[in-house]
Amino acid sequence: MKKSSFFALLLSLILNIAFVGCDTSNDVDYELSRDCLVSGVIMGNLQRTLHTLSSKGEDSTYVVTVTGTMYPMHIDQKNNLIFNLDSLPVGTDVSKVTFSTFNASGTGSLKSMITGKDTVFVASDSTDFTVPRVLTVYSAGAKFSRQYTIDIRVHREEADTFVWQTVSEGAANNAAAHYTESGAVVCGKQLLVFGKTQTGTAEVVVSSTETPDFSRSQQLNAPIHVESVQYFAGKLYALNGTHLMTASAEAPAVWTPVEGTPDLTALAGAGTDSLYAVHGNSLFATANGTVWVASSMEAGNSLPTENICASLQKSRVDESYESVILTGTREGKASVWKRDIDRKGDYVYPWINLPQTEELGKYACPVLTHTTLISYDDAVVLTGLTAEGKVAPFYVSRDYGRTWRPNDMKHPAMPQSTSLAVAVDADHYVWVVCSGTGNVYKGRINRLGWAQEDTRFDRSARR
Repeated sequence: MKKSSFFALLLSLILNIAFVGCDTSNDVDYELSRDCLVSGVIMGNLQRTLHTLSSKGEDSTYVVTVTGTMYPMHIDQKNNLIFNLDSLPVGTDVSKVTFSTFNASGTGSLKSMITGKDTVFVASDSTDFTVPRVLTVYSAGAKFSRQYTIDIRVHREEADTFVWQTVSEGAANNAAAHYTESGAVVCGKQLLVFGKTQTGTAEVVVSSTETPDFSRSQQLNAPIHVESVQYFAGKLYALNGTHLMTASAEAPAVWTPVEGTPDLTALAGAGTDSLYAVHGNSLFATANGTVWVASSMEAGNSLPTENICASLQKSRVDESYESVILTGTREGKASVWKRDIDRKGDYVYPWINLPQTEELGKYACPVLTHTTLISYDDAVVLTGLTAEGKVAPFYVSRDYGRTWRPNDMKHPAMPQSTSLAVAVDADHYVWVVCSGTGNVYKGRINRLGWAQEDTRFDRSARR
């Protein structure tokens, strides 16, 4: 036999074996008969009814279109659930839902809301999803089936509405009502309100954030500056004159000096890794409460001397970057400083001054007294009293201290107070304790209280 003929015969045998091995038509049909899977769902457009007031002040409504593709549907194959990750806006009509895409490997039937029996499901027909519906997908041979629960979710409340609650009203049950100066910090589930009485005594009111009670106070063993109290790295810090003091959250009335620290004019605030303070025209930071290091800062500008406070604003795009914003007043004018922080340690940035020029107009940082700066909803919020002693608007800065908007975040109508103690708890509630009246309020943006769905794939569930 010639060599060429031998190789031709060998190639023919290999090809025949290969085709026989790939001929799995029976297996393919067998697998397809089990295939009853939903693989892709997109909602069509829906209608939303909005309420408004007419020119005569009468209630009226109008209808707008909600684009269904803006609310992606998630398919949880482990638990057989189909739902929209982001709930539809308040007022959306889900009694007539259509789907522009509904990819399923088999035919589907929907359990009737009235009889409980299965009816043919047609994705392009309007279907009532005011309650979760059970969809059954049948394989090609109708021998196998799989049930999914389809849940079209609609918000019950407006996402960006800030809702306030009155926790306590009047001085009868609030020991903090008679404070002339005050400050507040949250430690876990505790809200600590520190205050200075008219006789100069320093006190603390300890309340649970879950079951608020402001009726009892404890006298402190040291005359700390109550508006300087900070909670950092599991400890409380404050100033007694220019000397640093510390206490534990479990015993907030017992303060001890921190030895070996420099004199400090103001304890400004805390970041993720450092506590910040001002002394004269220098800024200092500490990572452990004992060793303080002078921070580099832009030359040619002076730091604030009064009403000094600081807060952290984290980057919206990179969790390794954040900024500390510091505000205060100097010679009756607002002073704003910012320091960018690279937590990876690749770069070190100095403190820089953000001039509050006339061009900013009503968006310039205001001049307030008894100030507090808090971090809230990817912004820093400045609170305090006006020069006339009235409760000022909440000033919100979303651009890292450059501009301050007075109408982005409303607070409840509050009578004139001697000071405000303001803090944010772990559930995103802003607490406001009003000295002078004893009123206590808490509030938050609705969406910050919504639970987040976990849509991660659980590898342990794989079979």
